Amino acid sequence: MLPDKENFEGSLYKVLSTRFGERLKPHYQHKSTLITLSHALEDQVLRAGLTPVIFAGFQKACYYRQEYDRYELLKSCARLLELFGQGLPGQPPFEQEWFVIINEPRFKALIASYELEREPKAGLHTADEGINAEPGKLRRFVGLWSYDPEIVDFATNFVAGYAGETARLTVESVLGLPFQFRSQANNIGQVSDRILSQLELTNYQAMNQLRRNEKLLIELAQQTDQVQSITHLSQVIEIERQTMQQELAKLSEETVRSQTLMLQSVFQRTQLEQAMLTGQVLLQEAREQLTQLAMPGLTHTISERLDKLQKLLNSPPEKL
Repeated sequence: MLPDKENFEGSLYKVLSTRFGERLKPHYQHKSTLITLSHALEDQVLRAGLTPVIFAGFQKACYYRQEYDRYELLKSCARLLELFGQGLPGQPPFEQEWFVIINEPRFKALIASYELEREPKAGLHTADEGINAEPGKLRRFVGLWSYDPEIVDFATNFVAGYAGETARLTVESVLGLPFQFRSQANNIGQVSDRILSQLELTNYQAMNQLRRNEKLLIELAQQTDQVQSITHLSQVIEIERQTMQQELAKLSEETVRSQTLMLQSVFQRTQLEQAMLTGQVLLQEAREQLTQLAMPGLTHTISERLDKLQKLLNSPPEKL
């Protein structure tokens, strides 16, 4: 991936690459890496009580506002602090560059990076650049990192050329002071230790996050098993429910059939009782007519038969 051509030729990164290409190796960097490196250099100024010239390129004023408190502290100890970026005092704005130059006899260091394309083209996401990544995480730079006094002095002079007369005079006075090799080595060692500590902390946090992710995966697997068990139980319950519905339907059919037979039986019994009542009425009429006959023998015989019929009519319907 190459930098955009716009403003590239006059950039600090391009100038350093052209002049010191054999001594500087470009590196691709994400925004998070540049934040770590920049903070390491700035923290060294504050911790070691240095009084350097500081040039910083923020690209835009909104990025500077995120570091406002830090740079207020740096301004209080620096001999000169110049800020560049769109909406900031320094000119030109260096809109696509991120740089930090720290220069004083005891510590000389710089970062000079040039931003690449903001949004990768479709299908060109790297392993750590997901499509749904947090805004800003996709910002990538190609950059240089150096403690070489000659390179740092050159970069300081280059950027000072865009500053005012007072700034250039301050830079000349600082560059005229004798360089302190031992202090430079001590400061580089402390910066390296700080970066190493930050890497250790980052690795520790990454390991903790990995453990949390593994725990979440285990919990997710357990929950998945529970969901599957519940789903299976629900299926079993649904089968049982359907079976019970079928049994209830059959029982309902049998109940309806039984009620129908019962109603038929009651109807038949009612008809039989009505018939018996009718027979008793007819029997009574026959007795009355028999008493009117003047034939004693026949009357006695018929009377006996009528008595038997009376007993039969008086019997419960179940015995008929």
